[in-house]
Amino acid sequence: MDITLDLYHKGGHQAHFYFYHDEKKEWANAVLEVIDFGQRLGNSWSLAGSVLDDVSGVLSKDISHTRIVVSGLVWANWTLNKELIT
Repeated sequence: MDITLDLYHKGGHQAHFYFYHDEKKEWANAVLEVIDFGQRLGNSWSLAGSVLDDVSGVLSKDISHTRIVVSGLVWANWTLNKELIT
């Protein structure tokens, strides 16, 4: 895992987490792993893209019924691209 922290142009900070998966991990298991990790940050993620090859999720305090468990976190996203897994 790699982490970078930068100032965000609208104020506050922006953190980037890069997770590297086992090369032998199948696509379905990688998707499940990323969703599971995301749920540790909060619930009511909005999913986009194709779950078969290029899926992403967004968690935002501006979406109703969202619960974010990390104090101070207002927005998060993840992206998983099959080309980078297989």
